[in-house]
Amino acid sequence: MMSYKHNKSSIKKIFQTHEFYLMMVVLFLVAILTVVSGGRFLSFGNITDMLASAAALGVMAIGLLVVIISGGIDISFMATATVAQYLAAMFIMSIGGNMFVVFAVAIMVGIVLGLINAALVYNLKVPAIIITIATMNVFYGFLMYFTGGTWLYGFPEWFATKTSVTVLVIPIGILVFASLLTWWILRCTNIGRHVYAVGDNAEASKRVGIKVYRTLLFAYAYMGVMAALGSIVLMYVTQNVAPNALVGKEMEVLAMVVLGGAALSGGKGTVIGTLFGLMLVTVINNGLVFVGVSSYYQTLFMGIVVMISFCFTGLRGRKKRGKEIEQ
Repeated sequence: MMSYKHNKSSIKKIFQTHEFYLMMVVLFLVAILTVVSGGRFLSFGNITDMLASAAALGVMAIGLLVVIISGGIDISFMATATVAQYLAAMFIMSIGGNMFVVFAVAIMVGIVLGLINAALVYNLKVPAIIITIATMNVFYGFLMYFTGGTWLYGFPEWFATKTSVTVLVIPIGILVFASLLTWWILRCTNIGRHVYAVGDNAEASKRVGIKVYRTLLFAYAYMGVMAALGSIVLMYVTQNVAPNALVGKEMEVLAMVVLGGAALSGGKGTVIGTLFGLMLVTVINNGLVFVGVSSYYQTLFMGIVVMISFCFTGLRGRKKRGKEIEQ
């Protein structure tokens, strides 16, 4: 009897989670768009296109989730991704290598730039958003200065050869790998628990012996790794490197994380929520194209979605603090 009540209570809690409501919204939008498009929205071709195009941003959103849970924020990750992508492309075009090499070079660059962000945020005691806006411009500025904004294409055959299967399997495989790895780190390791603790209360974390600096170094370096992975996925799908291709997509990725339930104040967020946020943003963007909305209005609409999600997150946090005070 107790087991039955426990199971019933657990199921009830699932129905009350943010992730469940988000899933319902995604399913509702998919149903509406399928009807409006005469079934074309759920066609195999459109689904595969959505999955392939969304995977790169999804990987970056997973990395940004870790930074936000730690109580920080990173606006420079697209610049990090662009630098990592460009240097990895130059390496394989001039020296050669294989698929492992191109990912390894990009990841090393991502880690270095992520560590720079963490060191500046912790040691300068300046809000992370200010620091990472500055480093975004520095990273991107250096890249444009030394490359002149030149596009790269004509990759080695081992990288340029792709099929309809690999162009879907590789992006989705990396997104699944990033999601499972991040879930395991956050839920099953000490560093993951430290990320949540630091984001919830950095000072209290210090008092119980958690190394806040080391935790932030991990969070921002992990963001660098995910930005690098996402950039190589995008490079493989598009078969070119355009220095300005990723600029301006920071808010779209941030929307995925915040819509997924992550609190900008830190200490809260889940991988599954971020994946549902990714689905929602992808469905909205693709759906607006299907109904013939101009790209300018798409940007406006996404800005409104981000603003609403921020307001909702803020109100939810205020309500939670009110309940804690009453108790």
